[in-house]
Amino acid sequence: MPFLFMLNKLLNNKRLFITLFVFMLIAVSWQSLVPKPLDAFQYTSDKTLHFIGWFSLGISLLLGINKKYILMACCLLFIYSIGIEIGQHFIPGRFFSLLDIVANGSGIIAAWLVKYLIKV
Repeated sequence: MPFLFMLNKLLNNKRLFITLFVFMLIAVSWQSLVPKPLDAFQYTSDKTLHFIGWFSLGISLLLGINKKYILMACCLLFIYSIGIEIGQHFIPGRFFSLLDIVANGSGIIAAWLVKYLIKV
């Protein structure tokens, strides 16, 4: 029982999730806009990385905001992901990909579904 109480308290700590979101947004943005991504990611599927990155951003954002802003937050996060993809077009060694945008959007939608299912 104490574990469930602590878990509930953690999941309702909005400041923690917004802080986590900001740090992850900086990391994802930087990694997406540098000419050569970290070597640690070269053996992982690009689409998997997009899904995981934007799912993580989505879930941290959605757990950190009020319920009435969820749709707007998801839309703005998706628009930002499109902006990142457009920015990649102008960076040597990077390119714009519609499939990356699909993977980004899938991650955001999956985050929304998880948020909806856990009802926090």
